[in-house]
Amino acid sequence: NEGETYFTNSQSYNGSEKRHANIEESYTWKPINIFINENSIPKDDNTDSSEYNAKKLRLQKRSHFRWSYWFEELVKFSKVYGHCCVPNNYHNQQLLKWVKRQRYSYSHKKQEHQSRSTLTPQRIKILESIGFVWNIHETTWQKRFQELVIYKKVFGHCKVPTKFSSNYKLAIWVKCQRRQQKLKLEGRYSSMTNERFKLLGRIGFEWEVQS
Repeated sequence: NEGETYFTNSQSYNGSEKRHANIEESYTWKPINIFINENSIPKDDNTDSSEYNAKKLRLQKRSHFRWSYWFEELVKFSKVYGHCCVPNNYHNQQLLKWVKRQRYSYSHKKQEHQSRSTLTPQRIKILESIGFVWNIHETTWQKRFQELVIYKKVFGHCKVPTKFSSNYKLAIWVKCQRRQQKLKLEGRYSSMTNERFKLLGRIGFEWEVQS
């Protein structure tokens, strides 16, 4: 089978080949179709093609193990917290940086339609299989929207008071939606999309509220 083989490592990683020797022997590694920056591989006139390809292969293999390690760290996080949205104040900042790098690579790949990327289709599928969120802002918006739907079912309207102690974040979010729609009508930059406007309209969202 082509593609990457992902492994589960129960030991903590310290970057040493000795620590990973048993892992390397436990499965058959095949070259993976990822982009390696060739400028990072020393090459001079005395370097033949076989030596150059060997160095390139070692870099690919190292990148594969590194990605697999952080993926396993994310799996552990997901099992503890029930999601893959690592917060900015999380104690493992290296994991946070890795997660952000995956989102950046995904966004960059989609926008530029790049095929040469370390974020391969196999890696995308692997991440999505554990519920990885590519657009954290859209996920947050949808979460608040569902909270507003529940609020309306309870109170019969969408006019969440500013000092709604039960869900202060929802109150701020509702106020923000009105602000974003106003900016859009003024022709200024706004996060209010046509789809969001329609969703809010369907549940009777009040755009103008008297003080």
